[in-house]
Amino acid sequence: EVDEFYPPDELAVEEKVLKGLGLIDEDLDLAASAQQLLTEGILGYYDDDTRELKVISETDEIDAMNEVTLAHEITHALQDQNFSLRQVLPDEGSGNDDRDLAVLALIEGDATVTDQEYAAMHMGLDDAVSLLLASMNAPVGMGSSYLDDSISFPYLEGSAFVSFLKDTGGWEAVNGAYGRLPQSTEQIMHPRKYIENDSPLSVETPDLSTALGADWQPLYENVIGEFDILEILGNGLPRGRAAAAAEGWGGGRIDYYEDPSGRQLLALVLLWDSESEADQFTLAMADSIEQQTDSAFVFLEGRLPFLEAGFQSWVMAQRGRSTVIISAPEAELGERAARLILGL
Repeated sequence: EVDEFYPPDELAVEEKVLKGLGLIDEDLDLAASAQQLLTEGILGYYDDDTRELKVISETDEIDAMNEVTLAHEITHALQDQNFSLRQVLPDEGSGNDDRDLAVLALIEGDATVTDQEYAAMHMGLDDAVSLLLASMNAPVGMGSSYLDDSISFPYLEGSAFVSFLKDTGGWEAVNGAYGRLPQSTEQIMHPRKYIENDSPLSVETPDLSTALGADWQPLYENVIGEFDILEILGNGLPRGRAAAAAEGWGGGRIDYYEDPSGRQLLALVLLWDSESEADQFTLAMADSIEQQTDSAFVFLEGRLPFLEAGFQSWVMAQRGRSTVIISAPEAELGERAARLILGL
């Protein structure tokens, strides 16, 4: 199923994007990591095609871990019966991974809160000890903090989001979320923004081939949200400052271009809720890149700020509430792309 849901050619491009952003190590094999996740990290699952649920276990007994896993997967079955997971779950290749992760956070957060409440109501101290011992033997991570955080986000942040809804309006509010799905990881991380219907803004970019040359081809485009921005900033900044700089996200887009020789260009375009929040992010992003590359941005009259580190150059520009970050083989190339995006 890995090849069906994550086609190798798409994974290969996504691997280049994640490496270009510094989110995974250069020697990490993304396809192998995805395979490892689905074969080693799973305790159970509900199949919305066959409407069967399965528990992966070394014993036939319904021990504490199997019981909690069943509570979690039965919740998914109930979600399907009441809200049709096929209509709720994101389609592969939607072009909005941020929204898809937010929807998954609702689904997994709901099941996680339910299995926790089930355990609290029906399981005793011996079961709690058994669960603790089982968790200590859980599979290790995927060799990347970003991938690990991406996998845990729907369960950890999702359960916090669902708990907020439940505390605010009971299970009726949780059920109601399936009729008004969260639209961004920002809404999951800041549930008040979901309640207030603070929806993400659409960000459009021009065809950068006019600035790069006709031989440059767009191979990837997606929405980039607060979760990913936090992870990018966190590569070079303390978590607290990274989180503060990522707040105020209003919308974002990422584009990836490649030329016939394999040279790569990444363009991040971000829109913030206010100009002051754009200022805060721009300064934080510059500090993060400088920390990661052990280099400094250069400010020359008539030029956009640029940084050159080995075979990679970074160009940053801000105009009002918009920020553009370009990673390119040469600073001049990145500057042309940034000026085209911002209309400079």
